[in-house]
This record gives sequence, structure tokens and C-alpha cells, in this order.
Amino acid sequence: MKKTKFISLLILATLASVIAGFFFAFVADTITFYGNDFYSENKADAIVVLTGGRNRVHEGLSLLRAGRAGTLILSGVGAVAGLDDIFFKQLTADERERIILEKKSASTYENAVEAKKLMKEKRFKSMLLVTSVYHMKRAVFIFNNVFGESLAITPQPVSSPNFDEKRWWSEKSLIMLGGEFFKYCWYWMFFLVE
Repeated sequence: MKKTKFISLLILATLASVIAGFFFAFVADTITFYGNDFYSENKADAIVVLTGGRNRVHEGLSLLRAGRAGTLILSGVGAVAGLDDIFFKQLTADERERIILEKKSASTYENAVEAKKLMKEKRFKSMLLVTSVYHMKRAVFIFNNVFGESLAITPQPVSSPNFDEKRWWSEKSLIMLGGEFFKYCWYWMFFLVE
């Protein structure tokens, strides 16, 4: 009986170590690749903003105004939200014409599916993908799997007030990363069996 218990504990400890190793590799990749110093000057056909983070919409509009793309797609806005609700009447007539509100999606996977429909309809081949630093790794993974090779994706991560890249080990940031890690693993399994 003691030998069986020892083997069970050894297997459990090994499994926990493997999961912890994958988690810290995930964190390191998220922070080092998409962290504070990430910057790209790429241009694209469209900017796709995954709504839900405080600074994401502002960053998308800044990229549009800087001429980095001709169209801004806000993915996952509320069903009753309009441009004035989102931008507080601070848009020019030209900007209004170049912004698309996608209102059907409620998850990152649905964001990718709906963005793919819009990108295909408009014959766009490249995008700047805007989301929070902690969310970017999973978002890029999902978008790459949904779009396949048909689209060039340039990540445009933005800082979030509820996640500190410089102190990712703080309780709040670690909880965010833990949630992202498990969602990433779930989508990895989802695309593996699909």
C-alpha cells in the first residue's frame, strides 16, 4: 500500500512540475515577446481591436489616425453600442466611415470567426491585432488557427491597468496570467481535435 501511495505522489508531483514548467514558459513568452518593449511600425489593411480592455479602443483609434491601416474593426462591442457611445462624439466624418462595429462575438474565438468574415468580405490580407499584453498570446494563437495562412497578423499589445507587466508575479497579475494559461491550453486542445 505504501509503495502505491509513493508512486501516486511521485506521478502527481511530476505532473504538477510539468504544468508549472509550461505555465512559466507561457508567462515568459507573454512578457518577453508582448511586454512593455514590443513595438511594430507595420501597416496593414485593417486594425482589429478585441474590445474588453480599457486601453484597446483608444489604441485602435490612434493607429487609424496614424495611417497604419485604412479600416478599424471593433470586435465584440455591445449589441446596442454606437460610435458616439464608444468615442464620445470625437470622430471626424471620415473616421466614422472607416470604423466597423462587429456586434456578434462574445469570446476571443468568436472575435476571430467574425473578423474572418469581415476581412474576407473586404478582401483584406493583413491586420494589426489590438488587445491587452496578457491576452495577446492566446489571441494570436486563436486568430492564426481560425485564419490559417490566409492572413498576416501583426500584434499590437496594449498595457492594461489590471495587469502589470513589470510585476507580473503580483497576485492580481498572476491570477490574470493563470486564467489566460488555462484558456490557452483549452484552445490548444480544441484546435488539436478539430
